[in-house]
Amino acid sequence: MVVLCKCTKCGNECKIDWKEGIRCPVCSSNSIYPMVKVTAGESGAAGAKSSTIGNIIKKNRDKILVYSLVIVIAISWLILFRRLSSKNTALMQEKAAVSMKGMQLYECGSCKYSFYAPMGEINVRCPRCGREKGQPLFKCKNCGTVFTSSTRGKILCPSCESESVEGYYTK
Repeated sequence: MVVLCKCTKCGNECKIDWKEGIRCPVCSSNSIYPMVKVTAGESGAAGAKSSTIGNIIKKNRDKILVYSLVIVIAISWLILFRRLSSKNTALMQEKAAVSMKGMQLYECGSCKYSFYAPMGEINVRCPRCGREKGQPLFKCKNCGTVFTSSTRGKILCPSCESESVEGYYTK
């Protein structure tokens, strides 16, 4: 059988009657091997049917339709869920605002966490660290200083010593 061969030592290409133990006709080395020629449209083995995107789509058209339908349904549910959850969030914010009436902003003396609690209480338990160190926050109407105070009765601004002070509370 005549085969196109190439010598790896001298690079000679020639057609030779292939036999085991054959030598290169130019340099006489035994480093000669048959060359495999692959033509366009073949993949690997000669005569194998080529796999193109068109062939793959034709073979799997039913699967592609089912997966596309599943994706469309999933996206529709996602959009619907997001719209419903945004309506629920707005409703929950309205309910929270109504339930926050009469609440004052406090700051924990230990961990400095700010939180709301019923107005007028002193040493409220902090929801973060659990200590009874929550002090109500106040704001000076003159200079804008925000501060805590544990005193009852007349509260003065620590910066300008003004009596014009209001608590941080929801209305």
